[in-house]
Amino acid sequence: MYGWYDTVRCADWLEAIMSATDPAVLGQALLNAWVHQGLDTHADADQDPLEWDRRVGRIFCLLDPDVPQLHEIEYLAQDERSIRRWCWATHWLLMSQDEDLMVMNEAFDRWLLEEAALGCPKSEYVRNIVAHSVRDTLHAALWAADPPGRDSANIKTAVDGQLERACRLARLSGVGPECEYYQRLASYRSRGKVSKAQARQRVLDVRRCHPHSDVPVELSRRGKLWRASFIRASTIPGELFIDARDGSMWAVSGGP
Repeated sequence: MYGWYDTVRCADWLEAIMSATDPAVLGQALLNAWVHQGLDTHADADQDPLEWDRRVGRIFCLLDPDVPQLHEIEYLAQDERSIRRWCWATHWLLMSQDEDLMVMNEAFDRWLLEEAALGCPKSEYVRNIVAHSVRDTLHAALWAADPPGRDSANIKTAVDGQLERACRLARLSGVGPECEYYQRLASYRSRGKVSKAQARQRVLDVRRCHPHSDVPVELSRRGKLWRASFIRASTIPGELFIDARDGSMWAVSGGP
């Protein structure tokens, strides 16, 4: 039963599964083979491999509502094609816990967002993963010179790198809350005066994991600086500093 797809044309796979006495068995066999690259030889030689994977993925999109008995498969994706393929398989887990960490990588941004734009079933999930990755990496960059103390050159390089990444993502992601978030981050590359309302938004935008909008922003102005209570890696108290004159930002552990 495992190799039934070798005797049926790809165009007829969906019909073959749905007309079988036990469609879950055939569907599971097809899923297992696809995840482990066992279907790659079925693609036409002149067909784009990525488009082939999307074609198979769409079969599972049509199949899922009617064959809920499919079991999840845990298997690592380690290259561009397998990561893109993973976007199309709702029953494919990279790992049973914290699988999102496996694809929180700037090198994967374009792959994930392109598959999301094409309507993969994990579209919302992968968009959130990319946004989470940007947020956490930017959060970490703000502490680039802590300890031993502020080094503006190190911080500027680290922060500007993530703001430039956000600029690229704004172009890739189209519309929606993630795009709006990337556009705000990209705007922080421009140097200029920062109002209290703008400083508050920045604090929300660089908090780790989520904006945590329900947690009040403790913001005060001291001389040229906006200062806000800021938590490093969700556990270590610190402060975020925003220069009210040009918008440069950095963070330091410890209290005021």
